[in-house]
Amino acid sequence: MKIYIDNLSEKVTESDLRRIFEQYGEIESIEVFKHQFGDRSRSFAYLDMPSDEDALKAMEALYGTSIKGSSVKINQARTGPKERRKSDRGGGRRITDAPAI
Repeated sequence: MKIYIDNLSEKVTESDLRRIFEQYGEIESIEVFKHQFGDRSRSFAYLDMPSDEDALKAMEALYGTSIKGSSVKINQARTGPKERRKSDRGGGRRITDAPAI
């Protein structure tokens, strides 16, 4: 199961998350997203655990705990087109009859 971890401190590393989550089971992969320029975390990460049971235990036990000073939010990650949120806010590119300048 893929887990989404939000509200991470910018000081959190992949090895920090591995150390914390592997108490609950095997970890396949961890990706802490970093700012484009620099080594600071963007405050979220994805972690993949092969056992759904272990992942659920970890999510329940660790939700709201403090990791390096920040209270984290942990949920099952949304994957695939069916689980993505749809927005009614519009956006996108507008096509007009006006000539390009």
